[in-house]
Amino acid sequence: MESINPMLKLIWQVKKSIEKGNSVRSGIKNYLQVETDSWKDVVTLWQIRLAQGNPVADIVQSQKSAYRRQLLLVLEKGLKGEAILPILAQLEKETQEKVEMDLDEHTAKVPYILLVPLCLFLFPACLILMLGPFILQLMQSF
Repeated sequence: MESINPMLKLIWQVKKSIEKGNSVRSGIKNYLQVETDSWKDVVTLWQIRLAQGNPVADIVQSQKSAYRRQLLLVLEKGLKGEAILPILAQLEKETQEKVEMDLDEHTAKVPYILLVPLCLFLFPACLILMLGPFILQLMQSF
């Protein structure tokens, strides 16, 4: 599992760029220079096709996450000159809530996942420790 959601990294880079008075394009460029995650390739392809004037709807629709699709649409609006800072702030908040919910869900599953090694390794060892002396005593009596 990665340390931070790559989508949040992109949102933060673009927000930081806008707040400094730079363009959305420079925020995306900063993200692409710094990050090495797998989503970087998708954003790179999306940006290249958008810069060439080619349709990007297929790239947007290929994203499994609705949050990622929405982010690409918002960034496209930002590249066209629309104000997107409030929308980015809202999307950041929703993404963080989603990440926290996913983390809570995963954390709730951990105890059940840890039961597998317990049952496979620890329980038979305890059983041998409890039954070992009984079996030895039984073997000595015959």
